[in-house]
Amino acid sequence: LLTFSGGPTERAGRTIQVAHAENSQRCEASSGGDETGLNAYDLSDVLAGRDQANPFVRPGDVVSVLEADQVFVVGNVIRPSSIPLKETLTISRAIAMSGGVLPYSKKDRIRIIRQPPGNAPKQELIVDLKAIEKKHADDIILQANDIIDVPVSGGKRFLGNLVGSVGPAVTQMPVRVIP
Repeated sequence: LLTFSGGPTERAGRTIQVAHAENSQRCEASSGGDETGLNAYDLSDVLAGRDQANPFVRPGDVVSVLEADQVFVVGNVIRPSSIPLKETLTISRAIAMSGGVLPYSKKDRIRIIRQPPGNAPKQELIVDLKAIEKKHADDIILQANDIIDVPVSGGKRFLGNLVGSVGPAVTQMPVRVIP
């Protein structure tokens, strides 16, 4: 059925759910596995054609490919975006998938805002991307709905703007060469 529907989209998650209708006719060929209620299958197993992840479907069954959980990269990056969590994703990889950091970023003060499931309060983690790049710190594995905020350094931006505006002005000043 997945093939007939055009296959999973780019936003597809890792799970396929099959809700079997209670009063549908059963095929004689269907055997094995729980064929009533709601069953979940791993998308990669389904696409690989593994027998245990390829159930018979009957009239009235509902097949759903769940949308992937996401993480969000915001702040001083080239392309702020949401990234589907289809596989294990680290903070350095998520930032790279967003095009990387822009100039004047505070790479040693990147925040991960994490909302644990339930009513637990939000957590804020401070990550040093410089240390991760130098292999002095572990690359943090992201969780569903994490927000990665790459801050901009006010001091570096001010100096960069100052140099950017003074530099062209200096090159346009008249120069007198004395032999």
